Amino acid sequence: MEFGTLVLSVRFSLWSDYRRVDGRYLDLTTLRIGKFIFQRPDNNQIVVEVDGSLLQDAPDKIFPLNHANVQHFKKLIEESYERKKKGVQEKIEELMAENKERQAKVNELQETIAVIEEKNKVEFSENRAKNIRELSKAMRKKQNRIENTNRTIDDKKKEWQKYEKTKQISLQLVDETVKKYL
Repeated sequence: MEFGTLVLSVRFSLWSDYRRVDGRYLDLTTLRIGKFIFQRPDNNQIVVEVDGSLLQDAPDKIFPLNHANVQHFKKLIEESYERKKKGVQEKIEELMAENKERQAKVNELQETIAVIEEKNKVEFSENRAKNIRELSKAMRKKQNRIENTNRTIDDKKKEWQKYEKTKQISLQLVDETVKKYL
C-alpha cells in the first residue's frame, strides 16, 4: 500500500455516533475512512490516520477502500443491528409466554371463584366468602402483572423498531460517506 491510500479498518472504521434524528438522539454506526501512513517494521502493524489521529491495526484488519469492502462493512453493521433486534425479539417472545401462563392462571382463578360463588348462593359460608376475596385479590395481582408486561412488550416493540430505523439511517450515512470518495 502507498502513503495516502484510503483504507477501512475493522477496529477504527465502524464508529458509534450519537446524532439527532427527528428530534431524538440515536446511537448510529458510522463509517470512518482512514489514510494509510506506513507499516511499522518492528511489529508489522499498519499505522493509519483516522480523523486526525494516528492509529495502528494488524495488516489483516486493514482493507483498501473499494465497493466490495464497503459492502463487507455494511454487512457488519447490518449483522450488529440484527443481533440487537434478535435479542429484543427473544425478550418479547419470553414476555408473551409469561403473559400466556399468567392469563391461564387468571382463567383458572375465575373458574374457581365462579364455582365458589355458586356454592355460596346455595348455602352461604363465611369461609367461602373469605376465599373468594383472597382469590379475587390474587387474580387482580395477576391481571396487573399482565398489564405491566403488556406495557413492557410495547416498549420492546418500540425498541425493535428503533433498531430497525437506526440500522437504515446508519447504512444511509455509510453510503453518503463513501460517495465522497468512490
